[in-house]
Amino acid sequence: MCSSDLVVDELTYRMQAVLYAGGRLGDRTMPPWHAGTEPFTIITRAGFTGKYLPGEPLVQLWGALVGLPALAHVPVAALTLWAFHRSLAAFARETRELATALLAISPMFVLTGATGLSHTTSLACVTLALLGLTFVREGAAVCGAAIAGSALGFGLLVRVQSVAPFGGVLGLWTLASLVRARRWDGVAVLLLTGGLGVAAILAYDGAISGDPLRLPWFLFRPVEHYGFGEVFSEGPSWEHTPGQAVVNLVVTAIRFNGWWLGWPLGAAMLVPVVALRRPGDVGRLAPLLAASAGLLLFNLGYYSTGVSDTGPVYAFELLLPASLLGAGALVRAAHRWRWVVPAVAVHVALGTGSFWLEHAWRLDRLASAIHTRSERVLAGLPDHSMLFA
Repeated sequence: MCSSDLVVDELTYRMQAVLYAGGRLGDRTMPPWHAGTEPFTIITRAGFTGKYLPGEPLVQLWGALVGLPALAHVPVAALTLWAFHRSLAAFARETRELATALLAISPMFVLTGATGLSHTTSLACVTLALLGLTFVREGAAVCGAAIAGSALGFGLLVRVQSVAPFGGVLGLWTLASLVRARRWDGVAVLLLTGGLGVAAILAYDGAISGDPLRLPWFLFRPVEHYGFGEVFSEGPSWEHTPGQAVVNLVVTAIRFNGWWLGWPLGAAMLVPVVALRRPGDVGRLAPLLAASAGLLLFNLGYYSTGVSDTGPVYAFELLLPASLLGAGALVRAAHRWRWVVPAVAVHVALGTGSFWLEHAWRLDRLASAIHTRSERVLAGLPDHSMLFA
């Protein structure tokens, strides 16, 4: 678990978590010349704070106080694995167990969870939304609606740019299932619980910016524009084009192929015709495939693929359909060829195992390179010092 931050996002979540632990939305004690020095800290009506919504800082609150911001990601990841396994109840036992195992051993899943990034929490939220949809399909309309709505509502507070396109599809699928079943009580619960998350965002925006419809990251200038055309409202010229969107998609696919399981050609298992054994599997997998398409289409409009050191995290939610499709492909192959099981064991031991060791070591070296000298300098400063960087 990383106690040293690797990217500025982690510092920002930690900063907001510490502020919330002290009962504050912002820091009014920071000097005014700090404004505008970097795009992750914003000046607001409540003082200086991070540019993110409060969901992930609230999750990290207690961990940040003891120097391990990602501490809460341990139970969050465990909850994700349980919810994913339970949400696959309609699939064969061997498929759902193997799918859960593939998710659990993914270097991208584990190493990202060991950082202070928000993707582990957002993945938990969309997985719980999938679980809620499963309960609705099984006839537990009110319970399923409450789980899906609450998960999506909180997920919007955590990472709206992932939960809205991916989880939103699952939410609409849940709503359609409730309407078809004429479960109006479930519809009401879904809209109410999900609406609470939207209301929380509006309230936070209002407290920070004075405008309920103005998200915090729009308080920093230059403002990033979503979509094709000029990215920044002022300053550096950077144009996002459809061609660049295709390049970003290819880069994401290449990185996902490696980071999902650490296998050279792991993505070959993601072709549905290879992975699905029974005709009914297509319908059961449809919500996840539609949600994945929603996320990929949304990401086409963003100019960056992200700068994470633990894989293509902007596609983090795709770990769910990838694990299910991969499990289906392996189960289907194992039923046909005896050599598949030992071959998979070798791939896990050598491929996934070596990938884990290599990148855990790399991340440790990276954290040391970033923090060792600065921490030595800070430790040597006398009390009441002012540091100019």
